[in-house]
Parts: sequence; C-alpha cells; structure tokens
Amino acid sequence: MTAANVTSVVFGGTGTNPTVTVKVQITNLPTFFARIWGTTSVTVGASATAEAYNPSLPAGAPFGTTTTPVAPMCVKPWLLPNIDPTQTNTSPPANPIFSPTGAISNPGLVGQGWPNTTGASPNTNGLFARCGDCSIVSPIPLPVPGQYYPVAMDNPAPAFPTPAQPLPACSAGFNSYQLAVAGCVQQTISCGVNSAINPSTINIDVSAYGTTRDADTVTASECLIHYNGAAGDSDSIDPTVTPNPPFEFLAGNQNPVTGAVGKDVLISDSLATIPVINDGSFVNPTNPVTVIGFLQVFLNPQSLVLPAPVANQIPVTIINMAGCTNATGQPILGNGPSPVAVRLISP
Repeated sequence: MTAANVTSVVFGGTGTNPTVTVKVQITNLPTFFARIWGTTSVTVGASATAEAYNPSLPAGAPFGTTTTPVAPMCVKPWLLPNIDPTQTNTSPPANPIFSPTGAISNPGLVGQGWPNTTGASPNTNGLFARCGDCSIVSPIPLPVPGQYYPVAMDNPAPAFPTPAQPLPACSAGFNSYQLAVAGCVQQTISCGVNSAINPSTINIDVSAYGTTRDADTVTASECLIHYNGAAGDSDSIDPTVTPNPPFEFLAGNQNPVTGAVGKDVLISDSLATIPVINDGSFVNPTNPVTVIGFLQVFLNPQSLVLPAPVANQIPVTIINMAGCTNATGQPILGNGPSPVAVRLISP
C-alpha cells in the first residue's frame, strides 16, 4: 500500500474533535482460488477514520452531559487556577478557562500566551509560582492569572512521584521538584472528579521550600527543553504558521535528534501539560484540589513569538486546551503527555 492508493482524504468532526477519514483502493490485487473462474485480480477498498479526541464539551451543551476523561502522563508539577492566564483581570467578571460544564470558555486562547501585550488588561508576566513557599502563608493565597501553585511531591500521597530514570544528564543534583519538571512523572493524572484512575488526592505543596522555587523552575525547565543560554538552542514554534493552529515546531540546535535541527518536528520536549484546578479568582484554594482540565503549553525561553523573558519567569504559548469537569468513568490511556487523545474510531 502506497500513497498512490489513497483515493480520498476527508476532514470532519467538530471544532474540539476534528476527524480525518482516509479511503484507499487497490485495483489489481492478485487472486488465488478465484482463478478457477477466470478472475486473476480484483479491486479492494477500505476506509478508516481517526479522531483527535478532546473531552471538552461544545459550548451550549446541557449541564450534566458527560464525556470520557483522558489521563495524560508526564504532567508538570504546576497547578493553574481556572482563570484566563493571558489577562490580569481577577475581579468579576474574570474570564475562566473552562466553564462549569467542562466547555472551553474561550477557544481563542489557543495560540496566545503570557507574557501578553494585547487585550484590556494584558498579563505582562510569564509563568512563575503564586507562592514559591506556600508554608509561610495561611491560608493559601488567592489565585492570580498565569501563576501556578506547586504540587506536593511524594507526600502525603504519591500523586506526583519523583521520576525514575532515564533522566537528562543536566538534571544531576536536582531536587525532587526539579526532577518532576525536567523528567517525566509516570503517574497518569486524569481529568474528572470520578475517574477510576486518578490519585485519591492532589495537593498544593504547603511544605517548607525556601526562596528558590522560581529559580529552580527556570533551571529545570531549561534542562527539559535543552536550552544552554543561546538563541536557537531549544525548539521553537514555526513562525510561518503561528498564531494559527495546527502548530508546527522547529527543532533547535540542541535537539537530541541531530538530524532534525532546523526542521519541522511532530513532538518537542518544549511541550508541557499543566493541570487546571477548580479554584477561581475569588476563593483561597484548599487541599485537596480537583483537576478540571489541562493546558498544553510550549515553553519559550527564547521565544520567536513572545517578549523577552523576565528573570525567573517562563514565557509560554497555549497549544491545546482540554476541559473535563463533566468527564466520568474509565479514562483514555496511552496517549502520552498530550491531553488530546488521537484514536481510531472506525472502521
């Protein structure tokens, strides 16, 4: 079977669940038993449909409608509040990322990021911790757009256990939190409250950490994305297709696959999946927290799209969003770090 056998490619589905149907046909397939009737070849065709499955409900879906959850792995130990991270508005009517039904409140966030210079109240900061050491404040401080709460590592429950080998060589000497940033936490984290696989508790880290959280985050992130301090080291978003999805990524000078440098690649270590928790902008979060969705972002220390980074902050671009307040039951596994599962839905 070759590309010459493809007779049609049809795109369909919805905005959050696009599909592609491919039909193939062979017109000269040799026969064996049919030759006794004089038939030496036949025409055979087949079709299959693949879907990029997003558990987010479409806008306007009735409250109470449910979908199947997803369970990405390699999720980073950051918990974002359910507030538009690209704007600084924290008072009513602050825009949520996901609605109470699990729908994406603003699909236009895909392709945007923070720091941001557009909108009514742009967030001019990058990604950094709301409380680098949450043990010194009580209650846990109110959420701020685009600032994450650190996840408790290994204790009291191993929801985010320290990654095992293999780890990048640049992670030598890292603490458990940094290893979870630079490496891959194998524990799958499912969206939805009633998941059959989710850890029993996911907690904001309220243990003593010190004043180095943001610096530790930047160092570990630079290790993750192979950034050695020079422009072009790490992968980037291809500027010829930005800001419109689907995105393409250009392999940087330090990409582990040397033959890919300067070329478009399908996957990148600069892609990170961040859980979104159900705490809005007007309440202090309390442990345990509930994951209601995921943002998949692209980490940009030398971004071609965003302003230059501020010290100990990371510019990011939103690549995918998956809401799952409504998701229940056994989640979809085996899709790696992406919160949007690619699956075969026919024949």
